Amino acid sequence: MRSAAARAWTYSPAARWAEASLRAVACATALATAGRVAPGLLGAGPQVSTLEIAVGMAAGALLPWAAAVALRRSRRVQLSLDEARLLLQGRGGPVEFPRGQLSAPRAWRLPLPGPGFRLPLEGGGHLDLLLPPAAARALGAEGTGPLERFALARPARSPWLAAFKFGAFPLLPALVAFRAYQVIGYGGFLGEWHLYGPGRWAHGLFQHWAGTLAVMATWAAVWRAAAEAASLLGAFAGPRAAVNARRGAEIAAGLAYYLAVPAVLAVLFLR
Repeated sequence: MRSAAARAWTYSPAARWAEASLRAVACATALATAGRVAPGLLGAGPQVSTLEIAVGMAAGALLPWAAAVALRRSRRVQLSLDEARLLLQGRGGPVEFPRGQLSAPRAWRLPLPGPGFRLPLEGGGHLDLLLPPAAARALGAEGTGPLERFALARPARSPWLAAFKFGAFPLLPALVAFRAYQVIGYGGFLGEWHLYGPGRWAHGLFQHWAGTLAVMATWAAVWRAAAEAASLLGAFAGPRAAVNARRGAEIAAGLAYYLAVPAVLAVLFLR
């Protein structure tokens, strides 16, 4: 067996449930906000102001989510695995386990704060870990149960993709809406800049970006919840269904996020 190295995250019970609680609050806030916003967008109820959405999402979703990210970062270790040992290197110093002391990992019964694994140790102890699928397979995970298949089918999340998804991409529809606001209110894209200075113009752009980001984050939360539910159901159907369900759910969520919002803008501005 060749050696393998990967990032992993180790958890104590307190750290695991603290992060799970923070992420649950952020997700619940985003879904609840989506429920408030949807009737207004569909013309079936009062519209919620963009500022109200942004403030609510910042307090109820962004702050818990940022705290959860910081907590997970504090649990990060470098995992190295070869035929003789498992080595975990983190802030507390390296910890080594002989391969003979390790059993095959078992998926957490509740996949919170993510689909993780419990690694039994000889003598009755265990390690709770969030692992990339390749590292879990290297440790002996085979996907025999639905929760294990759910964890092994989940793709690794890229922080760069998250930065683009929730940072750069919302700027595109925000610029479209901001330009329309400037042209209507001030006669041109830089009209407010020329009348009141760059500070006020930049503040307006930031408000449009923050409001757009908040609305798009609620939209992403709806599709993320649907993708995870569909993937979990697929994992109960069997190994191949777990892979296909995850792939289909990720494609659907990506298309809904990256194509639906520009399509809605196109309809609004071209009708």
